Amino acid sequence: MEYHEGDRTDHLDGSDSIRVEHEIELDAPLDDVWAALTDPSQLAEWLGGEVDLEVRPEAAGHVVGDDGARYDVLVTDVDEHRRVAWHWWDDQGALSSVELTLEPIGEAVRLRVVETLVVAADVTACARRWERATSRLWGRVAAHATSWR
Repeated sequence: MEYHEGDRTDHLDGSDSIRVEHEIELDAPLDDVWAALTDPSQLAEWLGGEVDLEVRPEAAGHVVGDDGARYDVLVTDVDEHRRVAWHWWDDQGALSSVELTLEPIGEAVRLRVVETLVVAADVTACARRWERATSRLWGRVAAHATSWR
């Protein structure tokens, strides 16, 4: 697994944003990884909390993370078996954009998570959230790997 804190971007309104990137290779078929990203019950397993969200463009819902924080979610794009993107914001209104991209690598799949936050957001907490979530996803995929083959 890799974590990368990307470049800061200055915006015309005086605000800043920062990209947090996280990658993991999953030893599972693409269909199963896609289901883990788009099925609410499977999302809840690896995001570490409660998920009330239909993963389709313009769908709205919420996620409660493993830390108890609630995020309202608006799905912005779905490209089946390739990409899911959403905006989410917490109770304090801190908005960020998330993009989950899948890339087949032989019989495995690389998941790349990119979250773009305003600088006021807690970048360290964001990085830790994705590290915990993708670790749980890795564990879930590893546990089911024999049933998928």
